[in-house]
Amino acid sequence: EDQESVKTEVELLKKQKRSALDELQEYKNGYEHCLLIQNMTGMDGEAVRALEQRSEMERVISNLTEHINAKEMQVETLMEVNRALSEEVHKMAQANLGNNDV
Repeated sequence: EDQESVKTEVELLKKQKRSALDELQEYKNGYEHCLLIQNMTGMDGEAVRALEQRSEMERVISNLTEHINAKEMQVETLMEVNRALSEEVHKMAQANLGNNDV
């Protein structure tokens, strides 16, 4: 029984190894394809880095814009709550003044 489970595990590990090697080959082919395209278009490493930096900056700007929009919504909500509370305090003060006149 132990020998059978070890045999099954070895077969599974061999399949996983084969799958990992196939995946590695796909990544290697993709990388080589990218290098070929870079050479064909005349893009050097500096141009590629510039494109990567631009992409990263666009992502950061997008995240910051979302954050700012969320903060603006929070500020608007706080201002609405503040207005409502001010109105309520004003009404209570008016009612209190009316009660003190009697």
